Amino acid sequence: MSDNAQPNTVRRATVEVVTHCWNYSRLLTYQLSGFVRHAPERHDLVVSVYHNPDDAATCRVIEYVQSVNHSSHVKIVPAPLVRRKLFRRAIGRNLACKSTRADVVILTDCDYVYRAGAIDDIAAAMLTAPGPVMGYVRHHRASLTHEDGDAEIAACLTPSLIDVDETRYGESRLRTAIGGSQIVTGEWARAHGYLPNSKRWQREADTWQRTFEDKVFRRASGLELLPIDCPSVYRIRHSQRGRFDVGVKL
Repeated sequence: MSDNAQPNTVRRATVEVVTHCWNYSRLLTYQLSGFVRHAPERHDLVVSVYHNPDDAATCRVIEYVQSVNHSSHVKIVPAPLVRRKLFRRAIGRNLACKSTRADVVILTDCDYVYRAGAIDDIAAAMLTAPGPVMGYVRHHRASLTHEDGDAEIAACLTPSLIDVDETRYGESRLRTAIGGSQIVTGEWARAHGYLPNSKRWQREADTWQRTFEDKVFRRASGLELLPIDCPSVYRIRHSQRGRFDVGVKL
């Protein structure tokens, strides 16, 4: 938890997680399982999954986790997009930011798993910040090697509820707010969106595009960065790229 977090004084709030999935259904299985198995205690959670209906494996995961989710504090919300919009991550992020009703918005990727206390700790840090900030999970845990991450993926049978193997992870650190960990308040998100006026980053595409827009967004926001220490966030590293490599399904 960051130094400025004061969880005992924070009101109950709503957190929206925005994630994208294309050919990453097993990684998404871990992520959605984490939200259900480790539901937040002090806040409500909405998980918006941007995907395309042609990705049948991803659709099955979303439907399954919705069916087994019995927490009144967690909602898994499908956010289908046509391929050309899905393939430019900034488009979905902008739509999510502009339409969110949440108090805190976590912009992430589906190789991040949020376990016990993570959502509550992130919300507390953001809601007690002295002014508008962009949060990011600084200290977390990541696969020891790409091979460890690949083994986690191979162990996942979808659809299912599954948890990470803690022995495959070690301490890790981010130096700044990268694309898989950019966190803003809902008020700021609604007012500013995600690079809404950028012709480049709001341009539709026929294939999945490299996600370098997070650097532009970070600079353009003008927000002070807020590092949040959250060891209950896990990142599954992997050696292949399902979004780009033909035939690879992660």
